[in-house]
Amino acid sequence: MKEHPQHKAEAIDALIKSDQMESTARYLTSGRRFANLETEEIKQRWTEATRTFLISYGGVNPREMDDLGSELGVRKVALPYKNVRDETAAVARRIEHDDDPEGRARIRDRIRKFFDDLESPRN
Repeated sequence: MKEHPQHKAEAIDALIKSDQMESTARYLTSGRRFANLETEEIKQRWTEATRTFLISYGGVNPREMDDLGSELGVRKVALPYKNVRDETAAVARRIEHDDDPEGRARIRDRIRKFFDDLESPRN
């Protein structure tokens, strides 16, 4: 049976939110290294880190991008997604035309792990 597109979108949204919560928790426990920066500088640095990550097609460690995004989240400031619109579109096009079975398998495994973690009993 084919999964409804809305269910896929909800699952992806839940996965992203889960990753964001994990990143923020890690960032907070590691001492908020960007707490002393001005919000505009954080937004600019997030934009550059995100561009680097997207252009690398996930080949660069996302820690800088995640930490900067977490600091913006703590400040209740929206991520400046519009600044990376072109890079995001390029990645989407690449994914659409990518015939990399290993890449797809990694994505499926990450989604499967996310659902397994949701279903496992908490201690």
